[in-house]
Amino acid sequence: MVKKSFKPNLEAVKKIQDFVADNLKRNNSNKNQVFKINLLIEEIIVNIVSYAFNDTKKGIINIEINTLNNKLLLKISDNGIAFNPFKDKDPDINAPLENRSPGGLGIFFVKQIAKDINYSYENGQNTISLTIEY
Repeated sequence: MVKKSFKPNLEAVKKIQDFVADNLKRNNSNKNQVFKINLLIEEIIVNIVSYAFNDTKKGIINIEINTLNNKLLLKISDNGIAFNPFKDKDPDINAPLENRSPGGLGIFFVKQIAKDINYSYENGQNTISLTIEY
């Protein structure tokens, strides 16, 4: 298990992606899977930065990585306001563009990449746990 903390800002997206990718390289992951994981990280972190914090100066995003049998167990937690990005219904990707509501596609992609997703809010902490095969 490897852990690291980051400030909740958009610059953290690249730092978190690099942190996860560096740890996956040790486990011989392929470039295509790292690309998908980077997309997943970007979507989740941008949502956290955009919606979970009124004051980012006091905020923190914690990343925990475990790898087991070609699975990445990624835990993302923050001390922002309660925000579950997975609560909304998936967008209708088959509807004509003019009939679609804006938003939701990024989290839809996250749901396609991760095998298992859990969200909780306890003791002032949002926690998203994901299992991703690589």
